[in-house]
Amino acid sequence: MIMQAVEMTEAPAQIAERVSRPEGSSEQVSERLRDLTTQMARITEQMESLRSEMTASIEELRLEANQRFEAQTEALRLELTSQTAQLTQVTSQMEALRAEMVAELRAQRDETSQKFAEQMAETRAQREEAKAADEGGFPRLADWMRQAEALWEGHKQGRVTLSKRNLALIENWDYWGKLSAQFPIAPLRVVYTTSGTLPASAVIRDAQAVVDSSLYWFSASGIEEARYLTTTFNSETARERIAPLQSRGQWGARHFDKLMLTLPIPRFDGENALHLELAALAADAERVAGEVELPERAGFVKTRQIIRGALATDGVAQRIDARVAQLLG
Repeated sequence: MIMQAVEMTEAPAQIAERVSRPEGSSEQVSERLRDLTTQMARITEQMESLRSEMTASIEELRLEANQRFEAQTEALRLELTSQTAQLTQVTSQMEALRAEMVAELRAQRDETSQKFAEQMAETRAQREEAKAADEGGFPRLADWMRQAEALWEGHKQGRVTLSKRNLALIENWDYWGKLSAQFPIAPLRVVYTTSGTLPASAVIRDAQAVVDSSLYWFSASGIEEARYLTTTFNSETARERIAPLQSRGQWGARHFDKLMLTLPIPRFDGENALHLELAALAADAERVAGEVELPERAGFVKTRQIIRGALATDGVAQRIDARVAQLLG
């Protein structure tokens, strides 16, 4: 087509030159004019054919572009429809979850309110314990409770409140059920200290001992579970794991609180060999500690230093740390 276009652009110029400079007789000139006219007609026909081809090509390209655009538009529409359906589904799931959570929170609130009301009713009855102690033949206990109640009532205003209501002494003792939750007292309990530089955990077998706020406690199903927990809490491995999370004071890290509970300690399994081995190592540690001769009037810190040294010398401390590291992963 390009060569044809070049030929067509050159032909009219040649024709014009020949017309402007006629040569020969009139017949020859007429013959030449007829030839030129024929050539011009042929060129015009070729140009018209070329124009038709170009128009057809342009139309074909336009149709192809329209088809591609429509196909892409349809694909985008389908994708948008799919995403909209997914978004609608997720929104429905979130709404159902929100409704479920609201219902659960309301149920928990109602349950907590009921338990609190029951505890308050119980503590009101306990306020008569001083009188009951007196009537039961415990006059000194009754006098102490009356004096303690009087001191509490005189100093509590504006200091300890719950729902804008001042608490009685016996109610403060059982604030959030910290006292009544211990009853009936379990035959085996595990405790660990809330603060300190080194963790200290022990098994309590005394069914009359009451745990105060400086300890966290758990009831154990048996001695093996109790030893499994104490040996884990007492290990150097556990201390190293939570040390970066502890607050620090003038004397270093302190306050364990619930950081111990962030460790991935599995629930005790009586058929798990590693759990049973830790319980057995705790028994070995108890034996070693029991054989240590302590100096008279040794304080708690000194006593613990001596016992920890004996455990390290025996090697049981290192074996415990290795097994606790395996347990925590």
